[in-house]
Amino acid sequence: MSAPPQPPPFDVHAYTSRYPVDSETRLQRLLHVAHRFDDGAAGGGRSDVTRDALSLAVAQMRAAGNYRRYAEEYGAVAECGTPAGGGGDDAGAPMMSPVRPAQTTRHIIQHYLPYDSEFVRTARLDAAAKAEVLEARLASAQSQLLKDSIRSAMLALAEFHWERGELKDAWRRVARSREFCSGGRQHTQVCLMLIELSVDLREWGSVRDAISRAEHTVMSSDGEHGGGLDPLFHAKLRAAGGLAHLAEGRYAEAARSFTSVSTELTGQFASVVSAEDIALYGGLLGLATMDRAGLHAHVIDGPFKGRLELVPNMREALR
Repeated sequence: MSAPPQPPPFDVHAYTSRYPVDSETRLQRLLHVAHRFDDGAAGGGRSDVTRDALSLAVAQMRAAGNYRRYAEEYGAVAECGTPAGGGGDDAGAPMMSPVRPAQTTRHIIQHYLPYDSEFVRTARLDAAAKAEVLEARLASAQSQLLKDSIRSAMLALAEFHWERGELKDAWRRVARSREFCSGGRQHTQVCLMLIELSVDLREWGSVRDAISRAEHTVMSSDGEHGGGLDPLFHAKLRAAGGLAHLAEGRYAEAARSFTSVSTELTGQFASVVSAEDIALYGGLLGLATMDRAGLHAHVIDGPFKGRLELVPNMREALR
């Protein structure tokens, strides 16, 4: 009896190329892959996939100045101090576990790549200097009561925290900026930022709340605030809703969400979920939760069918 065919080697570069190079979801997936393949390394050896994934993750963290996440991976949190520019009221911020989404108690990176304490030191100083400039910009806008400038300054601080993995601080800044929005484009931008940050935080209740608020904002406003400013706005909400349903074990609802995402949404929301993810999740969940008639209507023969071309194995499984 011949041995079953071996799967092709996992290409971490190809896998992560579907996500923006500076996105939190790419970093979390790289770290997840690194830990999974290290667990499966034969004979207690080291995995080439893990080494590649960690190298890409470190390059991303260094490019963004994300010294805190870098130090956490090595178990050197004590060197980080408190987040720069992270003060303020936490009211309304999502409750967040002290353990970051991609963090584990095993610091496997120590076996693959040397720790660079100089990077942590210089990145921390650079972050403090940038935070001071951004806080001064916000204070100036607030003193002059310039609504649009206040919103822009808050979002600049949110991006600053986001790049450095300080997700809760970023969420708080974006949430505070809502009261300074005027016009549909600004409202939809903030809604989508809150959804993306909530996904990054793995706070699925906050994802659902942000989606509900986004739908209410669009439905209760006039034409200026309508979702038409972003024709894919509702498709992005459905994709994010699918992730929340999936994470919370509501698989039938997740299947309906993913298979109803407009096919016009491809890579425009890849910082949250890629087109390949939508195809894979929708196909698997449809197969698991739908009867034959529903599977044909919503997956095999419906508009979703075109997405399956992105995941040939899923397409073949459904035939």
